[in-house]
Amino acid sequence: MELQLSTTAKCSCLGLGRTKSPVHPEYASYDARLHTFATWPKSIPQRKEQLADAGFYYIGKGDQTFCYYCGVGLKDWEPENDPWEQHAKWFSKCCYLLMVQGQDYVNKITGQDISPLFKEETVQIEGADSVISNDKSNTDKKANLKEIIALKEENRKLKEARLCKICMDQEIAIVFLPCGHLATCAYCASSLTYCLMCRQEIKATVRTFLS
Repeated sequence: MELQLSTTAKCSCLGLGRTKSPVHPEYASYDARLHTFATWPKSIPQRKEQLADAGFYYIGKGDQTFCYYCGVGLKDWEPENDPWEQHAKWFSKCCYLLMVQGQDYVNKITGQDISPLFKEETVQIEGADSVISNDKSNTDKKANLKEIIALKEENRKLKEARLCKICMDQEIAIVFLPCGHLATCAYCASSLTYCLMCRQEIKATVRTFLS
């Protein structure tokens, strides 16, 4: 694996998130990165989906790939190389990497013990299972169809509340600072400059985990 650093790779991290925009914002979306791999050599074991997920896009030359966010480039991929692991190994301060995988993952790959300025927080949101199980115990005593319907609707709303407000697929995972809104997954958050809820400029981010 050979490391290539872009001259524009100056992503400034606070340990809790990013304060600058991606080096190549045109590849901020997964689909945009994936599209660049149309001519990716079939002989290379790394799948284009893996590389795009890890933030890389293909420049159409050999096996050279670049991270859209930090501008770091990697080539000469070996069969055992995992895109995320190589990203963490060669450019551990990449903001996209830290936003999606977290500092603990980077520490595990690099063998370092770097603590973010703000600890990753766990957000407690009562989930569907607890609502349904409580409902089951209640219906054993007194069956009420309206109550069941209401609980199911609440259950649906709780599930929907956990989903990213942009892709509606991944769980919400990023708190925007200073506004404090929690509305997107790590993948979608990496492409935003302003909070989609209040339009306030995003100065930094904090990774959270729903449980």
